[in-house]
Amino acid sequence: MVLNAAEKKEIEFYEFEQFRLEAATRRLFGRDNKHIPLPPRSIDILLYLVQNSGELLTKDELMSKIWSDQVVEENNLTVRIAALRKALGETRSETAFIQTIQGQGYRFVAEVSKNIRRIENQPPENNKK
Repeated sequence: MVLNAAEKKEIEFYEFEQFRLEAATRRLFGRDNKHIPLPPRSIDILLYLVQNSGELLTKDELMSKIWSDQVVEENNLTVRIAALRKALGETRSETAFIQTIQGQGYRFVAEVSKNIRRIENQPPENNKK
């Protein structure tokens, strides 16, 4: 996207613990601003969990939101949640981010702050020789 000199761009992002999740770019960053690559569906799940932090999201709700155009088995969600936990550094004995509510669904339990960063487009510099 090319911005005029007077235009501003807003980037919405969520922060929790040492992580930053950018909604528009669909990218997760960890310590030292290091990009943590995740498959698109995993990012979809994490973003939905983070946007609904503290709320119990049923497995059916997550599956219909993430795979709205496909019929998938519940195991797909389970595998993606496990991969997210690994990417976030959770162990089997700790629930710092994603809590499982047996037989019901999942809840994002870390404290989340939603932020917007405004970036002003800088006018292009003249080519000088």
